[in-house]
Amino acid sequence: MGLCILCEQEPPIENSHIISRFVFKRMKQGTPVKTLRHSSRPSKPIQDGIKRPYLCEGCEARFSKWEHYFCKTAYDPYRNGAKELFEYDERFGLFLASLHFRYLTHLCDENGKTDAGLGTLLERLKQVCLSEKYSQTRVYLYVAFLHPVESLDRGYPPGINTYWFSAIDGFAFDWILPPDTKLNISFVKLPYVATFASDVPLETVLTQSKLIEGNVIFTEGKVDCNATEDCILQFMKEKINTRAIEIGGFESNIPSGQRAKIREQIEADPDHKISERHKVYKLDRKLLREWQDIKGE
Repeated sequence: MGLCILCEQEPPIENSHIISRFVFKRMKQGTPVKTLRHSSRPSKPIQDGIKRPYLCEGCEARFSKWEHYFCKTAYDPYRNGAKELFEYDERFGLFLASLHFRYLTHLCDENGKTDAGLGTLLERLKQVCLSEKYSQTRVYLYVAFLHPVESLDRGYPPGINTYWFSAIDGFAFDWILPPDTKLNISFVKLPYVATFASDVPLETVLTQSKLIEGNVIFTEGKVDCNATEDCILQFMKEKINTRAIEIGGFESNIPSGQRAKIREQIEADPDHKISERHKVYKLDRKLLREWQDIKGE
């Protein structure tokens, strides 16, 4: 089985989550279906996220403390409607570092190789988690609290709200800017929140750098859940739009018999019409009508 990917001292447990367990727990809340589905296997209901033998019990417990802090400090309050500045300390950055460390490790394992730049970013994230000192390593972390899209004016397609609030996603890529600036970026999107890790400060290269001040995570401070996410997401908007269209049409890929059963379960639930998922669905149906009007369909 090998050793823990963090401490490299102890054998790992078998069920270490790549994406934090609390995310999947909350994704299943508020729906009578109580299952999840992956976009690559829409016909197969699943109960949990991907798990790998990555962390030992001690390192798993260390990460769990940071997850609990992030969830209590910002994630749950935002999901429940809070619109305020969230005060945080170094544990906020440590959670983000741990999230991207696990994600990049998994991505490199899946690809069977590690790009040199992303490998350097992965090693820096590892050092943050080992030292428990975000300020001592050249890693730059960002959070964007995602806002409902109510019209096509922002340039997003139908399905974007389902993608924003119901899907988990991730990319890792390098971004080359003239004349010779190269950024290595890890992107992990949880429902309601998009997060980034980079080896170069994004605010030094983005043209609207002042607009992302509310997205930058320091060792301590306040994170602004009202800060615009469009600026910080601009360099990957094409990928986001592609995924939003895919997620928006996801239901059509589920076998018709399963779709009918799911609709019956939802309609039988007295709370479904006021659930967050129902609100998201209504928003995306509105965007779809706008989209069809523009295309003359």
